[in-house]
Amino acid sequence: MPSRWGLVRQVSIEHPQRQRLPPKVGKREEQREQQPRPDTSSSCNIERPRQQQPQPATSGSLGLDVAASIDITILSNQPHRIATGLFGPVMINGQAVGGLLLGRSSASMSGLFVLPGVIDADYQGEIMVMVHTPYPPIRINKGQRIAQLVPLPQLTKGMIPLKQEPREQKGFGSTGGLTLLTIDLSDRPKKPCTLYYRNQSIILTGLLDTGADTSIITPGEWPSEWPLQSSTTTVTGVGGVTLASRTPMLAVEIDGRRATAVFSLALLPPTVSCLIGRDVLAQLGLVLTNEHPFRITAIAWTFPLPLTWTTNNPVVVKQWPLKRESLLQAHQLVQEQYAQGHLKLSTSPWNTPIFVIQKKSGKYRLLHDLRAVNDQMEPMGALQPGLPNPAMLPEDWPILIIDLKDCFFTIALHPQDTKRFAFTLPAINRGEPDKRFEWTVLPQGMRNSPTICQLYVDAALQPLRKEMPNTIIYHYMDDILFAQQDPFTEQQIERVKTVLAEFSLVVAPEKVQRSAPWKYLGWQITGKQVTPQKLTLATDIATLNDAQKLLGDLQWLKPVVGLPNTLLEKLMPLLKGTDPCTPISLTLEQQETLQDITDCVCKGFVSRLDPNLPLDLMIWNNRTHLLGAITQFRKKTGERVACTQSGYVTRATMECHS
Repeated sequence: MPSRWGLVRQVSIEHPQRQRLPPKVGKREEQREQQPRPDTSSSCNIERPRQQQPQPATSGSLGLDVAASIDITILSNQPHRIATGLFGPVMINGQAVGGLLLGRSSASMSGLFVLPGVIDADYQGEIMVMVHTPYPPIRINKGQRIAQLVPLPQLTKGMIPLKQEPREQKGFGSTGGLTLLTIDLSDRPKKPCTLYYRNQSIILTGLLDTGADTSIITPGEWPSEWPLQSSTTTVTGVGGVTLASRTPMLAVEIDGRRATAVFSLALLPPTVSCLIGRDVLAQLGLVLTNEHPFRITAIAWTFPLPLTWTTNNPVVVKQWPLKRESLLQAHQLVQEQYAQGHLKLSTSPWNTPIFVIQKKSGKYRLLHDLRAVNDQMEPMGALQPGLPNPAMLPEDWPILIIDLKDCFFTIALHPQDTKRFAFTLPAINRGEPDKRFEWTVLPQGMRNSPTICQLYVDAALQPLRKEMPNTIIYHYMDDILFAQQDPFTEQQIERVKTVLAEFSLVVAPEKVQRSAPWKYLGWQITGKQVTPQKLTLATDIATLNDAQKLLGDLQWLKPVVGLPNTLLEKLMPLLKGTDPCTPISLTLEQQETLQDITDCVCKGFVSRLDPNLPLDLMIWNNRTHLLGAITQFRKKTGERVACTQSGYVTRATMECHS
């Protein structure tokens, strides 16, 4: 017989100490001495003598409150039976009546829900309340009112019953057992699944379920040494609502095909160790149309993010010939990326060329020309209007700077978009058919890769921002800065690495900075000051390309060294033209301007924030434009000195204007 999940066994209630007590009649409306209360709740004194039945609290009460007769803590979201100490039949005005058992609004607001039930007029057993909670654990104290019994007249007295014997003490399931068929696991497809985390792997038997929109692992199969992330995410299914932990990004291999996904940890049927949902099956090419028996609910970005396209017409740019050395290196690099799950075999109609370049270290780098694909892509836009200003870090606060390794390659592309990032790897000497691949992670050169990277790393940092509320965290792309009043402990550093690893983000150990001077986003930071790392400028300008590089550097240096626009405006005519090789000659005035700019760069710096001093906004009204800065004033040797904290004016700027 095939196994079924979700069987409810036939249960009958026997109370060994039940007493048959004479019923008491409740008061009528004209017998009430007090006026009805403004609310609709009623009370039931659980400590009353056992021969008494619950009474309405007011003349307007429709129901009789029912309280628990035991102390109990509910530890799961499964239905539980709660004893009340009350026995049938329910007597109203000397007559046995039935009743409808319902929940109380106050209990429901606390997360305790009552499953409605019918109490028959001939039931003589103990009245039990069926309750459940989606937010275990929850405590029920003896005497706590949890339900209300609404008496109902028996309108079926004149009808012939199917059974002649009375119900008496027979409770749940007395008229026949109930089978709830939810999932028949005997005919569901199952496949061996290999899950990879870093250099470790486990093999599980996965149940392929096109009706589940997220993949799930049962807690008993999760390796204890692999990290987990606590979350407020819930998984809803036949087992109820479960608060689920989240795994880091895992690679999943089924029948030689790879996908990436974040799994949820939730209890599965005993015969199932792993459930493979649509998030994985879609990457493997399955068409999914079923409803959702499981659902993830969270207020956050859901990765991978889909891209938006202006057209669905395939882009085909033929692969150009590669030299033998470049082709050999391309084969090696593609094999490395495929082994890491960053590539998969492709039959996509899209195709754009690849090439390799040799770096200064002698190693080769694989590049993909995605310009034609980018033309079809709608840009997501920039998320940060500029770089974070390290001058706002309190002076003398310890700093920790980390750099993420291969950040793009740890972030998955949406399965529906991978086909657009396909390329052809030519065979060597045409000895075999060419192989075609497509990226499964963010490729270098894709227009929206930086934006998606920003969102992904920001999501990974949210747990740290909550755990470290007194720590300043600056994040730009894969560069992350932490600053706090106390020195960073080894435990804190390991915690940072662990949290990031849960999102498969790897900290480059050789780029962890713990002591001054710190280098961050082109700045050099000491305990008191911030200066640009690049203090030398290429002032030997011969072509348009040289001028473009120089003006780009000056725009980057401007916030710290305070370059006035009057100086930069004199160099703007150098940018005329479109050919980077166009010859350029400097006028005498432009040469003098470059010398003034060099002096500003050499002298320019900003001071870090003094948390003991107030902040001021200072504005200088120049003949042609305004200059502004956030400043602090501190007295040194009896003088009042401006200490610039962000941006546009420094001591060097004032000297440039003098």
